[in-house]
Amino acid sequence: MKDKYLQIHYYRLNLILNQIKSLNLNSSAKILDVGCYPPHIFNGLTKSGYDTYGISSLHEKIKNPKISILNIETQKFPYPQSYFDLIVFSEILEHLTVDPDPIFDQIYNTLKPGGFLIITTPNAVRLHNLIKIIFAKNIYFPIYQLKQSLYHRHHREYTQNEVKDLLLNSKFDVKISKNITAYPPFRPKNQKDSFFLKIIKWTGYGLMLLSPARRDTIFVLASKS
Repeated sequence: MKDKYLQIHYYRLNLILNQIKSLNLNSSAKILDVGCYPPHIFNGLTKSGYDTYGISSLHEKIKNPKISILNIETQKFPYPQSYFDLIVFSEILEHLTVDPDPIFDQIYNTLKPGGFLIITTPNAVRLHNLIKIIFAKNIYFPIYQLKQSLYHRHHREYTQNEVKDLLLNSKFDVKISKNITAYPPFRPKNQKDSFFLKIIKWTGYGLMLLSPARRDTIFVLASKS
């Protein structure tokens, strides 16, 4: 597992693919992966036989005839209404710099009736952020990132209830809403942690098991009624 992104996010990606499998979609179902760079989910769904499409941003282009290059904040989805059986919106919400409501309205319109939406996004009140606050550290991105593209940093993170409210505003029916530990200490790694770091990570993992509100990632499954 040489790909650094895949190494870090492997457990989350696997959780998403397993959730999709549990939906028992038709093998030819149309699925859209929004923000599909790097295309691990896109490739996994394609290999599974789904009719997979993607949207990649202007600053992270992917050359593939089934992947559209556009800015979802300013451009319309290039797909017909009621076209997709499932849309994946993983680790995108936190990067948006505009009101998410119009984007979720587009997603709703592009889904078939009964179609599904899967969202993952960092939990703003996760244990990691709480510890930073306790030690008087800033939970926001480092100052040097102000010199980089604004889409390479988290613009705003959300709580579970905020994500649910956004979806309800766009008429979605929320089926599952929970906090998950997407980055557990036992996930595959190329580099081993030191003994001290292992103690810290496993202690944090235990605390998150006891307190779901402090888990690192929000997972939501919603549908178009």
